[in-house]
Amino acid sequence: MKIPESPNSTAMAASDGVKAAMTIGIPTPIMEMAVTRAVFAFLARDCLDLFDSPDRAALRWCADAKCTRVFIDRSRGQRRRWCGMKGCGDRAKAAAYRRRQALPLG
Repeated sequence: MKIPESPNSTAMAASDGVKAAMTIGIPTPIMEMAVTRAVFAFLARDCLDLFDSPDRAALRWCADAKCTRVFIDRSRGQRRRWCGMKGCGDRAKAAAYRRRQALPLG
């Protein structure tokens, strides 16, 4: 199956060139520039694909004030608050628990 030519095919060609350059094993400034360009091209293409997909409506910012991550909320009720439970969610839940334990019992 042949992949149709797209406006972003230069990004794919750049990444193929990077793969070929990396087999030489000698890093050069030109190779580093090609890697950087390929990464940015790949990111740009993914961003455009995301903004053109139904997932765009599910994009959310993490509720942690110190976190800068964006995530796609695919939870059942679409009420997810944190980018992940291993970091932001765990810290928030632990802080809430400590606040509850610090309250005097009535």
